[in-house]
Amino acid sequence: MAGSILLVGGCSWFSGDTEQPEGATTQQAADTRTAWERADVADVEPGGTLRLAVAEQPTNFNPAHADAAGSEVERLLGPTSGNAVRITADGGWEVDPDYARDVEVVDEDPFTVRVRLNPDAVWQGGTAITARDMTAYWKALRGSDDAYQVASSDGWDDIEDVTTDDDPYEYEVEFEDRRPDWPLFVYPRLPANASSKPKTFNTGFVDRPTSSNGPFVVTSVDESTGTITQERNPRWWGEKPRLSKVVWRVAQPAVQAAAFDADELDVATLDAEGYDKVDEDRVQHAGGSQWSHLTVNAGRGALRDVEVRRAVAAALDREALAAAVATPVGAEPSTADSVLVLPGQAGYDEVAEPRKRDLAEARSLLEEAGYEVSGGEAPKATKDGDQLTLTLPVVGGSPSIAARAKSIAAQLAEVGIAVEVRSVEPDAFTADVLVPLDFDLLTFSWGPSLLGAEAARDRFRPITSTSNFTGVSSPAKPWNVARDAEDEDALVDALRDLEADLRKDAVVVPLAVTPSVVAVREGVVNVGATSFEQPQWTTVGFRAGD
Repeated sequence: MAGSILLVGGCSWFSGDTEQPEGATTQQAADTRTAWERADVADVEPGGTLRLAVAEQPTNFNPAHADAAGSEVERLLGPTSGNAVRITADGGWEVDPDYARDVEVVDEDPFTVRVRLNPDAVWQGGTAITARDMTAYWKALRGSDDAYQVASSDGWDDIEDVTTDDDPYEYEVEFEDRRPDWPLFVYPRLPANASSKPKTFNTGFVDRPTSSNGPFVVTSVDESTGTITQERNPRWWGEKPRLSKVVWRVAQPAVQAAAFDADELDVATLDAEGYDKVDEDRVQHAGGSQWSHLTVNAGRGALRDVEVRRAVAAALDREALAAAVATPVGAEPSTADSVLVLPGQAGYDEVAEPRKRDLAEARSLLEEAGYEVSGGEAPKATKDGDQLTLTLPVVGGSPSIAARAKSIAAQLAEVGIAVEVRSVEPDAFTADVLVPLDFDLLTFSWGPSLLGAEAARDRFRPITSTSNFTGVSSPAKPWNVARDAEDEDALVDALRDLEADLRKDAVVVPLAVTPSVVAVREGVVNVGATSFEQPQWTTVGFRAGD
């Protein structure tokens, strides 16, 4: 639109969605993990257009493709997609009856799950969702065929077989072993005709969305204006969605805030710059589902030495970094004290390992590694006369990442480590930095490891994992600890040991939880700030009477 505040570009993340409790009435959720205003579907006005935003135009609309890793594609396609299970407010799961009649463990040895699909469920073109889709999707994602450029094969590579009988709406998924996050791997995200052909999987969705199986379908993608439009799915078999249309715009968080203030958006993700642009009464805060970290490339140079890596970790002021991301948006600072689970997830309090900054320890570790730390107020860590200097590239166009990198450089300078921060164009960052691992330090954010710590495995091993930027394959204890645990106490002990091993290795240093801070227009219900819970898009809309 002419004169619109919205512009293309940016970087951020937010999520929303919820299952409505029976007999619920409109109310502000008390649980800080989900802060949106809840309303029973009967209290939601039929019709209307909800206007939201994402930070960047997807480079691939296939959420399982490597190019979609770390992007907002899943959130963007949320109104158009569904699964046999839904993630709940506490990070747990429940069966979604729109997609499955039942999801049940039928055998422990071998660990086997039976899925009975809802026979009414269809893909966008009208083809039924069947066991054939699950089989094709598993074969594409299991990692045995290099022709498929998958974001991650973790979980799918633990499936031994997908079997079915004469009923196309029922199948069994046999896993190599039980894993706590198995519900994430029992339903297909794509139809068989997309999963069975590597070319379609890799490039078929570069400029068009994947087939819908949700209450909405994408009706247009306008890259020139950064607009993605979704309308009611005429083949939707479930409860009729209250909204008539969902429109997404591409804009940085600061621009989203200005657009919200100008009544161009109904929901906007806020950063520090945008927070002051909106009415504080319209801001929702929830514990975040993203956590920033410092990844250390242990595969080259001085950082091959674990003592140097531990010195880097000890020198970081994580409390200051947490305050920097939370205080400017009116949220409570929260350090990330685990590389496996987030605050609010089951097991966090048991495995989290809080750590205070310790400059004396950092200097001592550097000296053990052979460096001389001298210089008083401007120390230098030197070895053979040369100062220890590390590189920290950051993706251009993200002020929050740039600010965090600058703070990290300043903190490491206090123990004599020089850090060279350089900005790299977003289009070149993957090819020039990530793929060749051309860095010493790297900082960005990860999402939660839902339904179990094993989901974090790809970030540490194997070395060929597309999510592992550490330069090594972690020697930490086996990641099947959850499978071997005989009871809950044993599981907690095993996870605590795994957490400790990973922290000692110091290849990924958790920094801070990024709060979910969202501006939501008055009257908008069942979507907004959340940690884990997914929106129930048939109930999202505007409160009746407003």
